[in-house]
Amino acid sequence: MKLSRIQLYVYSVLITVGGVSLFAANMAIKNFPTCGYLVFLLILPFVLIFVTFIPREANCIKTILDHNYLRIILLIYLLLSGLFSLSAYIGIVSDYYYQETSHFILLILIILTCLFMSTYGLANIVRIGFVMLLVVLVLYTLTLTSNTTHDFTLLKHTPLKLNNLYNLLCFPFLFLDELLLFLFIPTKKINKFSLILMIVGTIVFSTGLIFECYLFFTPKYFENSKYPYLIKYFAYRNNHYLEHLDILYLICTTAFIIFHFSTQCEIARIIFKGKRNSIITLIFPTVLAIGVIFNYKLNMTKEVASLILMITTIILTLFFILFKFARRKKHATNN
Repeated sequence: MKLSRIQLYVYSVLITVGGVSLFAANMAIKNFPTCGYLVFLLILPFVLIFVTFIPREANCIKTILDHNYLRIILLIYLLLSGLFSLSAYIGIVSDYYYQETSHFILLILIILTCLFMSTYGLANIVRIGFVMLLVVLVLYTLTLTSNTTHDFTLLKHTPLKLNNLYNLLCFPFLFLDELLLFLFIPTKKINKFSLILMIVGTIVFSTGLIFECYLFFTPKYFENSKYPYLIKYFAYRNNHYLEHLDILYLICTTAFIIFHFSTQCEIARIIFKGKRNSIITLIFPTVLAIGVIFNYKLNMTKEVASLILMITTIILTLFFILFKFARRKKHATNN
């Protein structure tokens, strides 16, 4: 059974929103305390430019595999983005949920689960993720029944200050990653207008998630929090369905990290041109696990984290640009 377009679109959107909830929202609020909710809207034009780089032909794997520089650049991107998302997940789970559990144990459990998932192939990962992530989305809608009131008057005392605009480069890769999957999964011809709607919808929804934080707390409150986005889940009160919405956050981010990292493991295997049962499949997660352990011991600062995310954006941007040139050269040669 061929993967449907709607499954791929929904999976891509929910995976991206998961990344926003896990680390991008925290970084946006930290770097722009008074107007973190505007960050994604500001980078929207930049992200939309790269929709034009996605060819209408769905299966572009051969173009990538035929050019070693594309494979190397993409592998570097996968390592950096995987390092940051896994480190963020392990950090949050260790700090808020399982303080007595070893980081190494948490990391091994996640990696083994993702390796198992990746053996089913990208199309099946998307199918399973489509169902599971829809369930997560339904659970998340329960927050709409919360007894906690949103205080819009807080916005009156929050001046809009956009300092250090270069920090905006921390975030485009998250939405460019949403387009990456369309290069590796064969489906029907890609509709550019649908991709634009997908990107816009993802960014608007993600903006709403961050905006909600500013209806609970003032920017000064965020300055003393390690994970400013996460604290809103501890502020919620819900007497009807879920009393502890911080548990819901754990469910959502765990679903995200499993499906996103499974996808990355499978893409890495394709880049290495290895079979699913070969030892090559262990190279990517092993290197990443070592990186996460080393990164945790370094206790990364906000400035270093921002720099890594900027580099990640630059690398993925470079990949799409070179991919565009490779496609153009191929068509010129064929003609």
